[in-house]
Amino acid sequence: AKAKTPDFIKKIQSKNIDLFIGLGTLAGQVLSSFHDNDFQTPVLIDSVSDPIEAGMIASNEDSGKNYLTVRCDPGAYLRQIKLFYDVVRFKKLGIIYTNTPTGKSYAALKDVETTALEKKFEVVANTNAIEDPPEKEIPLAEAQYLKALEELCPKVDALYLTIQAGLTENNIKNVMTIINKYKIPTFAMEGSMFVKKGVLFGISDNEMKSTGVYNLKKIVQIFKGKKPRSLNQIFEDFPYIAINLKAAELIDYDIPIDIIGSSDEIYTTID
Repeated sequence: AKAKTPDFIKKIQSKNIDLFIGLGTLAGQVLSSFHDNDFQTPVLIDSVSDPIEAGMIASNEDSGKNYLTVRCDPGAYLRQIKLFYDVVRFKKLGIIYTNTPTGKSYAALKDVETTALEKKFEVVANTNAIEDPPEKEIPLAEAQYLKALEELCPKVDALYLTIQAGLTENNIKNVMTIINKYKIPTFAMEGSMFVKKGVLFGISDNEMKSTGVYNLKKIVQIFKGKKPRSLNQIFEDFPYIAINLKAAELIDYDIPIDIIGSSDEIYTTID
């Protein structure tokens, strides 16, 4: 709440900052909450599952505010979920998220439900999770995530590991211990960093590189005087896939040879 007050706006605009970069839903919600009359410093936002659902922008094509531009890839998570389904052909997909607008946005819930209707699979959710705790309470979020996972795994035949406070790099080993016990195929929304640690599928870091180039070009245009709102917000990229063959071995899953052949990152060990 303090981040939306005139005192906060005055404070951050008195720092002679030329550009704010907001990464993630919470940072994006704060930096997109100001009015054009009150805030002039350019803002670029990225790493948001659904900026419209999160209330940041008017549409994928228009941020609605002169100082603001957000990277939008409306089909990013649809592509992930459809790819996962086409490979695994699951009947019950499990996800963990908090039952709030922010939690649903993190989980790309609309895209999951849209794909479920199209492909005719069931979405099995567990919302018994903690959302964006202070740093000292992250261990509580991690423990709650493991509890939710234990409840969810017996009910599903695949898991979409979305952005959630309890799903951390420190916790992923514990997460995969539970999942592998049930021999469940997994897809990580956040990609390679979790695939290296035992998740079966995810998006390769190569996609992050192309995203970085896209944002860098926007930053150059902003520094040359372009209004952020005038810049193209749509960024769509071909999905680069990361897979872990050791993860497949642990759950007795045979990855189709064409998926292996088309993958950009292939790991044979687990960090």
